[in-house]
Amino acid sequence: MRAAVRATPAGMRIRRPATKGAMHRRRVWEFLLFGGPWILGFALFEAYPLVQSLWISFAKLSFSGKAVKFLFVGLKNYHDAFFVDTHFSSYLLQAVI
Repeated sequence: MRAAVRATPAGMRIRRPATKGAMHRRRVWEFLLFGGPWILGFALFEAYPLVQSLWISFAKLSFSGKAVKFLFVGLKNYHDAFFVDTHFSSYLLQAVI
C-alpha cells in the first residue's frame, strides 16, 4: 500500500502544526497584551491606594508646614477607635447602613 500524498498548488508551503512550546509562548503574549493593561490599572488605581491606606492606619501623622511626620503606633489607632471612642460604633453602623 502506498501512503496518500497530498497535492499542493505550486508555490504554496505546507504549514506545520504549532508545537506546544510555540503555543505556550503565544498564549503568554496574548495574556500580556490583553491582561497587562488591566493588571497595571488594578495595581495602580486599586491595590496601591488600598495598601497605602492600610499602612497609614497604623501610624500617627502630624503635619508641620510642608512636611508630614510619620510615627508608627501599630494597633493603637484601632484600639482607640473600638474601645476608647464612645461614638465610633454608631458612626460605623451609620456608614455600613
